[in-house]
Amino acid sequence: MSGAPFERPEPTRRDVDDELALHLELRTAELIDEGLSPEEARAEALRLFGDPASRGAEVHRIDRREARRRRWRGVVAEWLGDLRHAARAVARRPLFAAAAVAILTVGIGANTAVFSLVDAVLLDPLPYADPDRLLILSSADAEGTFSVSEQERLRYRSEREIFSGVGTWTFGPATIQGDGEPERVEAAYLDAATFAVAGLELVAGRPFTEAEDAPGTDLVVVVTEGYARRRLGGAGTAVGRELLIGGRPLTVVGVLAAEARLPGDFAGPPSEVYLPLGLDAAAPDPRNIHYLTAMARLAPGVDRAAAVARLGIVARELEQSIAALPDDFRIEAIPIREEVLGPFRTGAVLLLAAVALLLLLACTNIAGLLLANTEARHQEYAVRAALGAGAGRLARHVLAESTVIAALGGLGGLALGYLALRGLVAASPPSLPRIGAVGMDWRVVLFGIVATGLAATLAGSIPALRLRHRDLASVLRSDGRGLTGGRVRHRVRRVLVMGEVALAISIAAGAGLVLMSWRNVTSVSPGFEIGGTLTAQLSLPAASYPDRETRWRYYRDLLARLDEAPEVEAAGVVSALPLDSPAGDWGFLIEGRPPVPEGERKPFADRYIVSDGYFEAMRVPLLEGRTLTPTDDAEHPPVVMLNRAVADRYWPNGGALGARIRLSTDLDPVWREVVGIVGDVRSKGLEQELRPEFYFPHAQFPASTGGSAFGTMSLVVRAGGDPSALTGTVRAAVREVDPTIPVSRVQTMSSVLESTLSVRRFQLLLLGFFAVAGLGLVAIGVYGVIAFLVEERRTEFGLRMALGSNRTDVLRLVLVDAARLGLPGIALGLLGAVTVGRLLRSTLYGVDALEPWVLVGVAGLVLAVIVGASLTPAIRAARTDPGAALAPE
Repeated sequence: MSGAPFERPEPTRRDVDDELALHLELRTAELIDEGLSPEEARAEALRLFGDPASRGAEVHRIDRREARRRRWRGVVAEWLGDLRHAARAVARRPLFAAAAVAILTVGIGANTAVFSLVDAVLLDPLPYADPDRLLILSSADAEGTFSVSEQERLRYRSEREIFSGVGTWTFGPATIQGDGEPERVEAAYLDAATFAVAGLELVAGRPFTEAEDAPGTDLVVVVTEGYARRRLGGAGTAVGRELLIGGRPLTVVGVLAAEARLPGDFAGPPSEVYLPLGLDAAAPDPRNIHYLTAMARLAPGVDRAAAVARLGIVARELEQSIAALPDDFRIEAIPIREEVLGPFRTGAVLLLAAVALLLLLACTNIAGLLLANTEARHQEYAVRAALGAGAGRLARHVLAESTVIAALGGLGGLALGYLALRGLVAASPPSLPRIGAVGMDWRVVLFGIVATGLAATLAGSIPALRLRHRDLASVLRSDGRGLTGGRVRHRVRRVLVMGEVALAISIAAGAGLVLMSWRNVTSVSPGFEIGGTLTAQLSLPAASYPDRETRWRYYRDLLARLDEAPEVEAAGVVSALPLDSPAGDWGFLIEGRPPVPEGERKPFADRYIVSDGYFEAMRVPLLEGRTLTPTDDAEHPPVVMLNRAVADRYWPNGGALGARIRLSTDLDPVWREVVGIVGDVRSKGLEQELRPEFYFPHAQFPASTGGSAFGTMSLVVRAGGDPSALTGTVRAAVREVDPTIPVSRVQTMSSVLESTLSVRRFQLLLLGFFAVAGLGLVAIGVYGVIAFLVEERRTEFGLRMALGSNRTDVLRLVLVDAARLGLPGIALGLLGAVTVGRLLRSTLYGVDALEPWVLVGVAGLVLAVIVGASLTPAIRAARTDPGAALAPE
């Protein structure tokens, strides 16, 4: 036991003043001896010595500073001594130390890994200049939000009082040809203003100019730093190179920084080439097709509220000037951070809350272990108190032990967090933004240190406070039994276990709700047969395939070659793959019906372009009529197919088959006969409501819809066996028709489904891990408390058995006591589970936030864990030998 080191007391100000006065008098006397008069000697001494008051204050400050340093050195020396003593004490109890360190390792490791993930995804700044001034502009009506049209884009650019600039873009594939195999890459088609509006950083070269963005002059390209390294030898050599994109030679004028990207690039494969949008500002597309994303930078002095108010007026004016816009048209102005990170913010907050609860659960468990350890060492602490150690000194020793344990747990937690982080990244959904930037840096390490310090404080404070309020002298007087006898003394440990149970119930309930949501989602039928289908995406360059006829001919020849392969049962193409690429809705007219009144929405459905063989390859059930055939081409009467949702909505009494419809715009003015009705397909995902859909034959749909939807198609091939074995067949067929066409995104429909469920799987894995860890910690905590109670009630059990109780009675007594220990915690945990359910409400599918089966099931599971953890000490109690137990008495 170490005491405080000797400290020289601080001198009083009077002592300092007396000493300075003495020095001044001695100096004056010396000067008098040298021949000066007393007055002259006094003045000269003051000049040489300085003002005594200021000198005294300076000496006092120096002495106080030295005294503080001595005190801090003493405190540090004492604390280091406590840590050394605590380390030896922990080493003497390896099982206790291993359990405590393992518990903290799990808690701190999980927190560190999740913090790393959240820090990279949500907390790192977005790669834009002053991102708080950026807004994403979207069109909206009662059905939801949708993209911006060219006319709307020009109007937004004219609002110079609220916006200093507006940039627009759209995404699409690009085919890069040249040496070797042609390559399909993700591309962004943007106007020149976007670079300045977003503040996108270039590492070499320059962005393209407004002149290079004009129609017919778009012969330049900006590539990303990653693409420059991968294909062009690096950023330094990329500028000036020529790339053959879409059959046209384009010059690389700039290289975009690796971290720079457009908002839409965060949630999927990022664009690798940036091409001029090439829109004609003098003659925007009159059809008002919505396909652009708009980003606006607020003008100086303008806030978002003012911009939203002005956009409300602009929306009314656009509604009057553009006939195709609905009466409830509005303009959404969403901050760019919310646009990029908003869908993940709630999940990240819930994830942080879950790991915080897990760490709290771990700290509570460690506190229980330290408390039990402290009570088991009551004799040692009583002797130390008798030798002069105060209660505060003993409490500090307990805190030192918790610090040693927390430090070891922190080191293990950082190591476990690094490994867990790699697993998180591997299991994370591809739509999670900036997942590639996740890693452990100094902020993560700092977070781990802070979590370790917090764990040490929380875990050590309860036993330390308990020790401060104990009458340790009574332990020696009662022959060592005063500290541990009786149930009342275990109230604190019981409360800790109740808290552990409550926290575990809350986490497990969240995992149960997510598990039920997963079961409900995966039980939804997609409307087609998932297994046995291979998909691939093909993009035809506009230079080689400039019109509908050439593109239709290419896909016709490709499908013919695939149909000849014996391993292929059916093949077709579709403009947007189910579950993966949702299409936009289009209004249509029904022949023979009166026009829709002004202000009401016309009939609408999502538009898909398909070929013959598509429904057979996907095995979408045919309900009425027929499917498409090779004769449904430009030389035969125009036809269309509907899904059941369209037929039921607009022909509730039947009669859809044989009816005639046409698009409500001039895009496709011909009337088309409905020749077939197919089952509903979950095109936008298993969790989305069924949508009305119509299907146009690929060979009949007009080329004026735009080249992107018509040239880029998804190939679907039905295999007789393993669909992945068709990869070589598909690639060979594509090479035979045109070796310059790249094949990309080759995957089975099972893989597509897995990708759409990746977010839910990620949630389930994380919450499942937290739930299992929480239940494990509860089991450890309950086992520790019951084991101590059994040991301390050994005499009682011996007396009961001596008086006639059998082993079954004792076993039942301990298990009932354990159940009673957990019931209050279960009740509190169910209240916490209600809160967790409400927080998860927006992520649930087909499950109520207060699902009774989940609450009852989780409560029963935790009760079973409590009883199971108590079984071993209960059996030990039932085997008590009455003679041996009563001998000491």
